[in-house]
Parts: sequence; C-alpha cells; structure tokens
Amino acid sequence: MPSLNPRVSTQMKQRRTVHLICQAHLDPVWIWHRRDGYSEALTTIGSAVKFLENEPDMRFTRSSAAVYRWIEEADPGLFRAIQNLVKAGRWEVVNGWEVQPDCNLPLGESFVRQSLYGKRWFQDAFGVDVRIGYNVDTFGHSGNLPQLLVLSGMDAYVCMRPFRNTAGLPYPNLFWWESPDGSRVLCWRIPRSYGQSPAATADDLERQLRHEAGTSFPSGIDHAPFFLGVGNHGGGPTRRLIDRIRELQEDPSLPEIRFSTLGEYFSEVRRAEAIASIPVLRQGLQYVNIGCYAAHGIIKRASRRTERSLLKAEFARSMVRMTGLKSQPDLERSLLPAWRSLLFNQFHDILGGTCVASADTGISDEFGHAAHMADSSLDHALHRLARNVDTSWAEKGVLTLFNPLPWKRQASVAFDTFVVPTGEAPITHLRDAIGRKVAIQWTAAETCFGPMGMEWRKLQVIANLPAFGYRAFSLGEGTAPRLPKSDFSHVRISRRHPGLSRLGLKGEGNLLSRSMRLEILKDSGDTWGHNLTGYDEALGEAELIETKIMEAGPLVRITRQEARWRDSSIVLYFTLRRARREVDLRIVMNWQEPRQLLRLVIPTCFRDASQTLASEPGGQVSREADGGEKPAHEWLAIGGRVGGRARSLGLVADRPISYCCRKGVIGVTLARSSFYAHHHPREVADPIENPCLDTGRMEYRMTLVAGTSIQSLNLHRLAWEADCPAERVVDHGHQGALPAEASLLEVHPASVAIYAIKPAEDGRDLILRIQETRGRRTEARVKAGFAGRLTWEGRVSPWQILSLRIPLDKRGRRIRETGLLE
Repeated sequence: MPSLNPRVSTQMKQRRTVHLICQAHLDPVWIWHRRDGYSEALTTIGSAVKFLENEPDMRFTRSSAAVYRWIEEADPGLFRAIQNLVKAGRWEVVNGWEVQPDCNLPLGESFVRQSLYGKRWFQDAFGVDVRIGYNVDTFGHSGNLPQLLVLSGMDAYVCMRPFRNTAGLPYPNLFWWESPDGSRVLCWRIPRSYGQSPAATADDLERQLRHEAGTSFPSGIDHAPFFLGVGNHGGGPTRRLIDRIRELQEDPSLPEIRFSTLGEYFSEVRRAEAIASIPVLRQGLQYVNIGCYAAHGIIKRASRRTERSLLKAEFARSMVRMTGLKSQPDLERSLLPAWRSLLFNQFHDILGGTCVASADTGISDEFGHAAHMADSSLDHALHRLARNVDTSWAEKGVLTLFNPLPWKRQASVAFDTFVVPTGEAPITHLRDAIGRKVAIQWTAAETCFGPMGMEWRKLQVIANLPAFGYRAFSLGEGTAPRLPKSDFSHVRISRRHPGLSRLGLKGEGNLLSRSMRLEILKDSGDTWGHNLTGYDEALGEAELIETKIMEAGPLVRITRQEARWRDSSIVLYFTLRRARREVDLRIVMNWQEPRQLLRLVIPTCFRDASQTLASEPGGQVSREADGGEKPAHEWLAIGGRVGGRARSLGLVADRPISYCCRKGVIGVTLARSSFYAHHHPREVADPIENPCLDTGRMEYRMTLVAGTSIQSLNLHRLAWEADCPAERVVDHGHQGALPAEASLLEVHPASVAIYAIKPAEDGRDLILRIQETRGRRTEARVKAGFAGRLTWEGRVSPWQILSLRIPLDKRGRRIRETGLLE
C-alpha cells in the first residue's frame, strides 16, 4: 500500500501543494424531493465518516445547517461521530448558513438570518465559529455579499460560478472580493467542478487533477485546492478515487497532494508573500443562468411574501415590547422554525425555479406554513395593542391603524365592511381623538353581497400615521369633510395599448417616449437559460380589448384594462391615490402560452442612459443597459436629463425582478413558461408529461414612480411601503392604558434604509438594523420609546450596515451598536 505520508519522498522536490478537499455536493431538493435529499444526506455523510475512520490522514468538508440537523434528528450516533471528528480537526464545517441559497433574489435581511441562525446553531452543536462562506453551486453572487459575510465573522468565500469560459472573467481564481463599503473576503472560485461524476473513473480523476495542478496555482502562490468527491446527488469520495489518489501522492512529477481543509488552504495563502499582489474584485460575480431570475414567479412571490410577513410580525412584537405591555406566551413563541423554513426554501434550485413540478406542493406548503406562523403572530400582537389603546372617547366603532415602519407616513388602507353598521346612519368619515375629521371613499367590495343582505363595500382611507406607531379613529356619521378634486394629470392611461401613455411629474412633461405595451417573446432556452444573455425573439404584442374606469372618487381612482394574446388574458388595474405621485399596477394573468415569455415594456425618454440602478442583497448596483436579462431583488431605476433637468423613473415589485434595458426601454418579465427542470442539451420528448412553469392564474404587483434624481425616489422606502401596508384592527370604544396615538421609533434621514426591527435573541432588548444608501458618510438619528425617551446619533459610513441594540428593561441604559450576530 502506498505510504500514508508521501511528503517524505516528495517534499524536497516539490514546493507546491494541492489541498484535497473531500466533500460531496448535495442539493437537498432539486429533481428529487426533500425526503430523497434527506436520505442521500444520511448515506453520504455516513460513508464519509467510515472513510475517515479508516483513512487516518483524510479530512472532510461539509456545509449547511439544515442538513446537519437532519443527521441529528435521524441518527444521533452518526451525529456524535461527526462532533468527535470536528473536535479532532478532521471534519470541517463551512458555509455557516442553513443552505446554499440563491445569492441574488432574497432580501438582505434573509442573508443576515442565514448567518444569525446558522452560525449560532453550529456554535451550539459543534463549538465552532464558521469563518468560510461556501456557495459552490449558486447562480451568481451579489456584489454586496462581502459586507454581509464580514459582519457575520467570515473572512473567506468559496464559489464556482460563473465559469471563466462562459463569462470571460478578467481575474484569476484567487482574489480579494470587496463590497462597496470596503469589506473584503478572500475568495477562491473553483475553476472546473466541485467534484466528480458518479461515472468518473480513476483515470478521469487523474486527468482532472493533473490539469488543475498545471493551471490552478495563482502567481506566487504555491497552494491550490482540489475538490474530491462524487456529486451532485451526494456520494463523496469513493474507494477507487482514493486508491488512485494514493498512487498519485507518490508521483514526483506532481505537486504534493495532501488531504486538507479549506481553512488550511486559506491559512497557507495568507502566509504567502504574494498575498500582497492578489487582485481585488469590486463587483458581483455575474451573470449566471439568467432564466432563473424569472422562472417560477409563483415561488418567487411566495418567498417575498414570507420574508415580509416574518419581518412585519417582528415589527409588531417589537411594538408590543416598546409599549411595556406584558407579553402573552403565544406572542413570545419563537419564529425560528418559520425563518428556517423560509431560508431552506431560498435554496438556489428552489428559488431559482429549477426543481421538478412534483416538488411544488411541499415547497408551497412550507412557504405557506411559515407565512401563516408569521401572520398569526402579527394578528396576536396587533389585537394585543389595540385592546390596550384608550378609545373610550369613541361613540361608535373604532378603527386603529398601525404603521410598522419607522418614519411618518401617509398610508392607504382599504377593507370590506358594513356601510351602515348599526342600521341607522352610514359611515361618512373617520374622526381622531381630538375631533379632526378624515375623509373616506366607498368602493366596490370583493363580493357582490353583504351579510344578511346589508350594504357591504370597501372603505378606503388615506391617513397620516406616526412613525412605527399607531393612530385610533372612530367611525363617523353625518357631514363628511369636503375635498377638492384630485389632480392626476401626471398620469394617463393609453387608449391604444395596455399600459400608461404618460407618467411624469405634476405640471411637467412625460417621461415615457411612447405608450407602454405587453410584449410576447419566444423562450427556446432551458429552465436555467443556459448559454443565454437575454430574450429578444419577439412574437407580437397583446391586444387591448377594453379600458374601464372602475372607481373615480376623491381619494382613489382605479382604471382597468383588459388585453389578450392568443389563449391568454391579461387584466391590468391602475390605482392612483390622492396627493401621491406613485401609480400602483396590479396585473392578473391567465397565462396559457407554453415556452413564451410575457414582458411589460416601459419606453422611457432616457434613450442615452447606459446604466440602470438596481437593488441587490446588501445594497444596490449599476447595471449595464445592454439588453441582457438582469436581476433586481426589490427595485430598479433609470434616469437622465430632460430639458436640462435631472429626472428619473423607478419601479418596485412584490417579488424579485427580472428585467432588461436598452436605449431607455425597460422590459420587466411578468411570466416565463419554460419547462420544469429542463436542461440543455437534452430535449423534452413529451410536453404533456413535462409541464411548463407559470401557467394559469397569476398576479404581479408593482409600483411606478417619477421623480427628479434617482435618490429623490427613496426606492428602498417605497419598496417597504408597497410590501408593508398599514395594518388595521376594527374595534369598539373601551378603556386602555395606551394613548390614542403614539410613535415608538423613528429613523432619520430618509437615505438610511432599514433591514429589521426585531426582539433580540437574548433578553428583552430590541435590534434595529439600518444601512446607508447614498454612498456618503451620513449622520443618522434614532429616537425610540414614547416621546423618544431613548436617542442615538452616529456617523454611518458609505453603504455600511449597522445593528443597534435598543434597551427596554433598565433605566439609564442607552442605544448602542452591536454585531450582526448580536
């Protein structure tokens, strides 16, 4: 048998070292279901443990807390064996997150929770502080991830995509990866593959290793990792591969081949003199599998809804704590299981839309369960608050409105209710605690009837609400406040095409060069969009059938358009609100067109614009307006000069956005009905047995807004307002310990974005997470508690994400900075 310590015979001849990283890539859900991923995880990890027992110099590397918990639940003995190997330094834990998620589409706070919950679990289970980020199969990596990694205590990152040969990347495999705030991680990009095929022979392995041994060493660095192990459906190192490795360890023509870990590899690199010359990359690792930005919009929308539901539940829980109300046990029930369900299902194949159709039920159930847990917690907290507000001054029913966002807000609320609740007089307005009247508007209800035949309609109100607080109103009868006619001249609905023909600032020109339209394109790619940069084979445009004004009151104007394309119908609802510049667009589709893509085309007057600005996890990025398909995880914007003055147009959506832009024309992908899990070069043999994604009834919601500079649009706030409407509780007058109106938290200025307001993981403090968004040092201010009894002022660096701890229990304590992991 070859020597287990081949360095004795080769060390004098070879300075270079190949670090063998034994691992087994496993997608927990993909073209199999969760249960099958669970089974394969047990088999693969059990096999790895046996190899380590028999091969004294072998090491193993494994990511993803969710998979480790499967082992702990199903096989405690195997889990204890892993714990012992970790203690012995022979089992390396990397990634520190629940899974390897999509790294373009989730909210930034979802990445925070990947680290917060994943790293805390690894610390408890193994006593390790995971310091290496690891997303080897993910389809592109947001350029702001380094800051999120560094804030969670990670200093290195391993990825594989994009490949050099598909993206023409201008840098070597080893580089410093730096985000706009200046945070850096040392990054290794796997040059070829994270492992070997199940069909790979020992000769195949040798060819691969010899190739990478000759090409993978960065200049001046005598160390390079090589990934050993069968994947993608698990597997890990096999006997025939290890036996060939033993032979190659004795080959003097090769570098030293050492069983190692990524931690050891990065340590060697940091000790090398040439580390000073390693290049620095200051951009995202893009673009990869552009079809995944739009594929399976239903799942993408469910992910975003669940993210916002969990964050809103935490907002409401925090509000209860700040009022000093004693919490009920149900209110304090942990949302950790819901967060874990969300984070697991942001796995790159799930959120990227590349799983098999039969996996949809389980995925949707998990999103729904997590959202339900959050919504139940939200309902509990809102009613706990409302029942403690003093509304004894109200003569009739009470409507308490809650603003979950830490800035003052003009909020629109609509809900179905009785027009004449007592059978005596209709509700005509709202009145606050000091008698000020607030106008309302009645519009059509969701149903055509009411209980017991009573009049049942939708009450619309636009009310000024305090920052992160609430305001109570009584339901008023009698004379309503009179409002002047609303001015909606900045918007015009097209008479010839589905969409707007005018969108601008009041009293100014149009920012659209012509009418918007619905364009249909051929989608001949596979689900991932392999080898594509965009979609440009137009088939035609949807035909406008009818335009109808649905509501035209003093507060709200709603216009409906119906359009058709072949066997599909598209209904657009445009909502304009008094004293608001935004246009809310709700698109309801019955899409029946296999392998076609539906796109909303927005032709702006910024024809010379070479860039768009798009949000991405952890910040924002300028993207080339080259016609290629690009991702934006919350919003996008375009700007330029009109008549010598700066003007801009922005868009926020209820899900991650897939868009393209060329010569000022933006195209937003609304539906993409590719085959489920279709991978070129294989072709689908039987379309009946291989269904298409995103067919049937679907919805897409977005908000369009015109402004001066892009910064003036405050799109990060607009995105929060669109996805976090004011909450309501309908009640009756009663005594209570809380005032009729209160603000509990304010964040200034508007350029400071929020990530989260949440109960701390330990104790009763709150955590507020903020970020500077304009790329310049900013003086931020926070006021917390009734009458702003706690204040914090501090300087936030450009693009910095900052976590603040707000004390609630002890007097004399102050708001202070804390770490992302609290």
